[in-house]
Amino acid sequence: MPENWVTVARLTNQPEYLLARARLESAGIECFSPNEHIARIAGPMMLFSGEHRFILQVRPEQAEDARRLLEDPGSPFLISE
Repeated sequence: MPENWVTVARLTNQPEYLLARARLESAGIECFSPNEHIARIAGPMMLFSGEHRFILQVRPEQAEDARRLLEDPGSPFLISE
């Protein structure tokens, strides 16, 4: 992955991370977590140390849209017709 990706969220649990990632991907925003695998393995230790377990990053040109989407209080499960 390119080094110039932007962090748009720091999440403390896997379900929250998976929901955020799915929400971005369903909107066509490419994202990834540079520490996803280590967070799954060492998650409890990271949580006790005060670190966020999952870091969610997007391309710089999509950062504003991603933040707006993640801050939207609407349900990610609503389907607009």
